[in-house]
Amino acid sequence: MRALVTGGAGFIGSTLVDRLLSEGHSVTVVDDLSRGRQENLTSAREAGERFEFHRLGLTDPAIADVVERAAPEVVFHLAAQIDVRKSVEDPVHDAEVNVVGTVRLAEAARRAQTVQADLREAKLALAAADLVALREALSDAAARAKMVADKVAAQEELAEAA
Repeated sequence: MRALVTGGAGFIGSTLVDRLLSEGHSVTVVDDLSRGRQENLTSAREAGERFEFHRLGLTDPAIADVVERAAPEVVFHLAAQIDVRKSVEDPVHDAEVNVVGTVRLAEAARRAQTVQADLREAKLALAAADLVALREALSDAAARAKMVADKVAAQEELAEAA
């Protein structure tokens, strides 16, 4: 199977990449290294031609070319802007990465005719600890989004009162 993993240089992403490669799959990783680390991909690089890395952010239009060339059968989208301070300081950037970047990736996958594989059929399972960490990260992201929305609303109220 050909897989594309965004955020593949992060802790969870690199664990998934290692698992996919150990099962004989080909993996393309897209990561801008804003939070991920090259060192997390050391063992993945030993897979030779079955592993490819692109230092690229989700907002970069070149993502479409990478997805098209990789022709993945499945995309694991784990990349995100998760820094709370950045999301509060610049909620537009946060939305560009987390919303627009996700839409850009989804559109590229659609154009590349990516097949959505059932993880059970593909025999891809993350360790229970990784699933818990992923659930916590998703929960944290939702909490951060609410916090940013509350701060923006409060700022708008202050501006209107002035």
